[in-house]
Amino acid sequence: RLMLCPLALLAISCGGSNPNLDPPRDPMRPSAREPRLPPSEVAQRVLKSLGSAPQNCGEGVQGLDDRSCRMQPVFECLLQAFEVCRPAYGTHMYSTAEGDAIRVDYYVRPSGGPCAFVVVDDKTADPVGRKEIQELQCKKIEWKPDPGNDQCQTLQPLECSTLSTTPRAG
Repeated sequence: RLMLCPLALLAISCGGSNPNLDPPRDPMRPSAREPRLPPSEVAQRVLKSLGSAPQNCGEGVQGLDDRSCRMQPVFECLLQAFEVCRPAYGTHMYSTAEGDAIRVDYYVRPSGGPCAFVVVDDKTADPVGRKEIQELQCKKIEWKPDPGNDQCQTLQPLECSTLSTTPRAG
């Protein structure tokens, strides 16, 4: 009788398909629950400008209706890097209300003088929004309450100027 229990558990865990699980996700198609997008050419160019060893502060991926504080540790890391002017980067991917994927890449870029905080906002997958990639360079950043969740904080870029705007191709 004791031998049957492990076999029964093995049969249950290895059994056929479970209709309650999501089907396999195509990594090339973002979903409202998993809004992942590859970095744009603009984001890749900015990352390359940081040199050979920038600090990876991580990424926060927030699907539709996700109200967690996933980005707070990424923002804390970016703020620390900015305060000491150390090259760093982090990414936020989220879904719009319609379920379209948005990607925002953040960079701390040392320049000859004060450090710059660079934001690359990629809305090319949003058919309702601006459909562009915007690159901003900011002189300052500060904490502010997250408008989507009063339990979280977010970084507010300040004193920003637009470096480039790239419309979606096609």
